[in-house]
Amino acid sequence: MRFCPACVRSLITVILYFGVSFAESYHSVEAVDDPLLLPYRFSVNQILPGHDEKGNPLTEWWVPVDSFNNNQTGLYVIQNSWRESFTPIVFFGFLNDPLPVDQENINTAEIYSNQDADLNRDGVREVLITYTARDTAWLEVLTPTENQGTRLAPLMLATGIDRDGKGNWDGKAHIRAVTDLDGDGNDEILIACDAGYDLYPRKLSCIDWFRRRIAWEFPVAGLVSTVEVAELAAGEGLSIVVDVASKGNAAVAGDMDDVHSYVIVLDPSGILKWKAVTGGEFTDGLPTLIDVDGDGTLEVVTLVWHEVETGQTGISRTHSRLIVRDCDGVVRDSVDVDADGLVAQIYLCDINNDGHDDILVPLSTGELRVYDQRLKMLTSCRFYTSVTIFDCRDFLGRGDNQLLVRTADAKALLLDGDFEILAQYEGKFDLRHSHAYRESPEQKGFNLVLHLTEDQTNHVLSFARNPWWFVFKRNPALAFWIAFIPLSVVASVVAVYSLRIRAKNRQITRARDALDAALGELQAIQQKLVAAEKFKQARDIAGGFAHEIRNALFPARGALGKLLLSWGRSGTADDEGGRLLRLADGAVAHAVAITKSISQFTGLAGETAGGSVNLSRVIAEVLDVNRMMIEQRRIKVTAEGDDSAEVVGNPDQLQVVFNNLLLNSIDALTNVENPAIIMRWVITNEVVNLSFADNGCGIPQEQQDRIFDAFYSTKPDTGTGIGLSMTKRIIEMHGGTITVHSESGGGTAFVITLKRHDRLDGGAGT
Repeated sequence: MRFCPACVRSLITVILYFGVSFAESYHSVEAVDDPLLLPYRFSVNQILPGHDEKGNPLTEWWVPVDSFNNNQTGLYVIQNSWRESFTPIVFFGFLNDPLPVDQENINTAEIYSNQDADLNRDGVREVLITYTARDTAWLEVLTPTENQGTRLAPLMLATGIDRDGKGNWDGKAHIRAVTDLDGDGNDEILIACDAGYDLYPRKLSCIDWFRRRIAWEFPVAGLVSTVEVAELAAGEGLSIVVDVASKGNAAVAGDMDDVHSYVIVLDPSGILKWKAVTGGEFTDGLPTLIDVDGDGTLEVVTLVWHEVETGQTGISRTHSRLIVRDCDGVVRDSVDVDADGLVAQIYLCDINNDGHDDILVPLSTGELRVYDQRLKMLTSCRFYTSVTIFDCRDFLGRGDNQLLVRTADAKALLLDGDFEILAQYEGKFDLRHSHAYRESPEQKGFNLVLHLTEDQTNHVLSFARNPWWFVFKRNPALAFWIAFIPLSVVASVVAVYSLRIRAKNRQITRARDALDAALGELQAIQQKLVAAEKFKQARDIAGGFAHEIRNALFPARGALGKLLLSWGRSGTADDEGGRLLRLADGAVAHAVAITKSISQFTGLAGETAGGSVNLSRVIAEVLDVNRMMIEQRRIKVTAEGDDSAEVVGNPDQLQVVFNNLLLNSIDALTNVENPAIIMRWVITNEVVNLSFADNGCGIPQEQQDRIFDAFYSTKPDTGTGIGLSMTKRIIEMHGGTITVHSESGGGTAFVITLKRHDRLDGGAGT
């Protein structure tokens, strides 16, 4: 059997074509024409204009921050106008606060970089800014508060020459990292200085802000684009990994020039550990720290650029490899990227949600490659245009990470771990000045502030799920005809049924509320009746007993009085018989006093409150009566209040109230160090509130419910159990209230509320 050579060549060509096509197949990511067809959408909460009230252009950077001094998300706004001699920074206590809590005006037309950090670990975020004023680059740290922010003098970073004649040196200083390098509990600030049109100075500076000095400087020839600080190997301390990109100028620094890019590793004192060349002119090594071999130490993964020839034409193209270096800079592994496009970014994130970071490498061709920690390529996808990764986190709050990218044609795409588009938003946003934030710690997902570069507006966005019926927005007429008839029927039935249910629910609710109110009234009346009956019984029994006991004691006291007189004429006052007679007479007198108190208590029902009583005067009289006892026990008494406070009441009865409370406090202060009693009263609307507090032994919790019961005493050896019951009875007769607040061993406070007396009638107060 003979084969045609031409047929064989054609067959081989077809096989090779389909084989190559299969091998190079990608998951394709295409933007959609209608974002409402996607599962989620970017919901616009607010769009902040890029101009002031006069129409002048502004570049406002809206920066959410965890908190300045509370547990909510705060905000500061940098208002770069480029026209004024100063730039305002406005601080807000929380994100939606319409009124600022602080504002600082910075003496510059533009702030170049900003970052918030808790420099001294005190729980309050400071705001770090760098800017240029005339020929000098400055660093400044602001601490906003609700009253007046703290603002120290700025620290000079570098100086240069105004070569373009616009009034300021075009050099810039950028904050690259904030971390505690020396272990003193305060963060140092690493700042990269770019000389602009000048060749020098180009350097990385370590700022010890709390000592207000530059701790060290490391000169470089190119542009310090990124800085990472980490402990590469356990026990070896921190290392500073610096990415120096090439700008293609004639600058040199030591053995480095600006026609090469470098990765530099420094110790915390700014001493060079090692460095390596990562490429030629206009390249960037993009160093990334990751534990490649899983031994617990971090390796430095960099992109290395070099030129290679392509075929027999001899034409060279830029080629790149991922190089793995250990903590000493020794090359341990490498991976050929082998792509037509240029590597624009190396990004670490857990895109497949397995608990380990992956390496994402977007290319200028639109391809996005995903490598694991051992630099094994897991997957890849091809976007319709080149993309830049903004962030990877659980934006939607559903338990997995999503990827947010910016496309070259000015779109924001949110993708899941399989690179399926979840949401799409139109607008080219600035990566450096856009932020993801949570309004509160309880929020599961994240919101966004995207700074759009085209019109300098700030878009405050959140994420929302698109309902299934959004698909009908593309063809409203079709949706109407499909849904009109069945929805009309269903809506009518549901409406009628809902009206009936609502009517029944309203009836049930009204009946339940009425029953609850009636039950509450019945319970209150029952409690009052029980209390009144108990009081009446106790009053009748106590009154009868007191009357009979007093009648029995009066003859005994009279007889004891005569014996004392007779003994005084015939005996000696200091002998044993006289002492016993005086002791018996005192006991009988004390019993008579107790029966008198009981009689006063049982007789309160017939007494009524009087007219106007000056509260300050009554309290002063009570203190004057007991002054000797107060001074003997060295008690500090404080009486503070409005001298014009007048209450409706009976002065004698109120004097009994305050005297009972004062004596109880004096008893509670026995054997207490620094004993003190504080009486304060204030006028509040129609009442006067009085607090009566001491730092005595306090009242146990289990006794506080019974202290106002008649004949119940916390001092069984000396108390009658009448004082506080009488006190509460008098206060209630005056239309007031009394409550107790106490802890065992922590003092006691009685709070009294009495009706305020209206003096407009000109009546005199007591």
